[in-house]
Amino acid sequence: MNPFFDSNCYRPNFDSSPQGFYTFADYGSSPQPHGFTQLSQDEVVPETQPTTNAGPSTQPKQKRRHRRKLAADTEPAVGGSSRIEKWTTEEEFQLTKAWIDVSEDLIVGRNQKGPDFWSKIRNQFFQAMGRGEYRTNDMLSSKWRDMNLKVRKFNGIYSQKWQTRRSGQSDAMIERKAEEQYREEFNAHFSLQRNSGNNNYINTTPKFQGNFWPYGISYFDPPTGRFSDGRIIPDFIAEYAGLPLIPTYLDPQNTEFVYGANFASGGAGVFAETDAGFVVDLRTQLKYLDDLEKQFRQNLGDSKTDQLLSDAVYLFSCGGNDYFSQVSNNGSIVYPYTHQQYVGMVIGNLTHVFKKIHEKGGRKIGINTLPPLGCWPSIRAGRPDNTCNYEIDVITSLHNRKLSEKLQQLEKQLDGFMYSLFDLNTEARKRMKNPSKYGLKIGDSACCGSGPFGGIDSCGGKMGTEFDLCDNISDYFFFDSNHCTEVVYRQFAELYWNGGESNVTAPYDLKTLFRGRRSPAALRKEAM
Repeated sequence: MNPFFDSNCYRPNFDSSPQGFYTFADYGSSPQPHGFTQLSQDEVVPETQPTTNAGPSTQPKQKRRHRRKLAADTEPAVGGSSRIEKWTTEEEFQLTKAWIDVSEDLIVGRNQKGPDFWSKIRNQFFQAMGRGEYRTNDMLSSKWRDMNLKVRKFNGIYSQKWQTRRSGQSDAMIERKAEEQYREEFNAHFSLQRNSGNNNYINTTPKFQGNFWPYGISYFDPPTGRFSDGRIIPDFIAEYAGLPLIPTYLDPQNTEFVYGANFASGGAGVFAETDAGFVVDLRTQLKYLDDLEKQFRQNLGDSKTDQLLSDAVYLFSCGGNDYFSQVSNNGSIVYPYTHQQYVGMVIGNLTHVFKKIHEKGGRKIGINTLPPLGCWPSIRAGRPDNTCNYEIDVITSLHNRKLSEKLQQLEKQLDGFMYSLFDLNTEARKRMKNPSKYGLKIGDSACCGSGPFGGIDSCGGKMGTEFDLCDNISDYFFFDSNHCTEVVYRQFAELYWNGGESNVTAPYDLKTLFRGRRSPAALRKEAM
């Protein structure tokens, strides 16, 4: 099995030679003008073709109007008439931890009166949450009973799956099957894993977070931070690879990363100046990998660490925010460079990171082309005539061409270097222009947001305003003004994994990279 660097952690089993899966940069886009400084530059030849404009809007005429829920809007508390906030994933985790700690205390234990027992749990819970006493003992005990009931239900399903497991099924596969059956039987999501986003653990704003309703509405309850209604590409890739969700690196509760780590930060770019102060830039994410390597060498030794880093797949989604951040209020691109120079700097910084990973022993890179950002709802909504921005399309086309050329060069220059380049641009265009061919109905408008095409970034009330939410999310290509729905991310992940037709993923698909320790020559021969 191979490690993969993005979602949730799992207990290591070194005998099975885990392969890591590590995801970097951004799985979200947040257009916002910022300056930047030059970091590094590659030579870029100016040549590109503008893309065609999207056709007439097919946006629905009616949506449900919502406003963001504040503390005063939340559900009634158990055991009283006051209203209190809904439980978050962090609260559920800290309540469970407090119950276990108090129960296993040799002096205190569980053989004590109920009020005293729950008072001790309550004290530890509030200390961990770092805020005032906003829940009563009855609220905590009621929540615990509810959680315990769900755990018992899931445990019954998991035990049955374990007893009837087939040869070759990993713990992660069995756990995922149990989660699917739980969802079918009880119409609710259950997961043993913590998989929230890195932006939940930095000082940022709601603009760069997706940890509130209706994000996650189709799969995660409560929301985790993913900028979608459910799972995104790395979640499905982990599933196809037989891995659990990959753990968030900045979550202090995550300490095991041999199956992978998620360094990604929504809104991040290759430049430190892109959305500076609100996200974790790519260079900092690379430093996190440095720190993780040191941890591996200390805990696993050099030999196992070298093998782990060599077998790992490193997934990137990068560059879009570096271009988005240069869009001015009138929709034009503002920077003191030619487009060729700026694209060269973006590709140059990506190349720097690829080479640093190669120096560590990493050999397998997965990355996608930039989508047609010029026709994104957030861009069209900000233009007087609501048309696509041709200038952005020219830049993204140049980026995609230069990225492909650079990867081909690196394959020749770096020993053992392999890559999977997924043509996200082409696949996105197909679905935006002809949604019905791919099981969709709306290809140019966001399910969640406001304004023309749902392009005002107000989903969940993040702008302090009302927003619209569609009734049938799976009909849409876009969930919010910049991100896709789960059903679309699944389609992309399948093409990324299997390759599909017309070399949509080349020169290798991700499944080939995850096969193991075969040489590049052998893998290329098998893929032909």
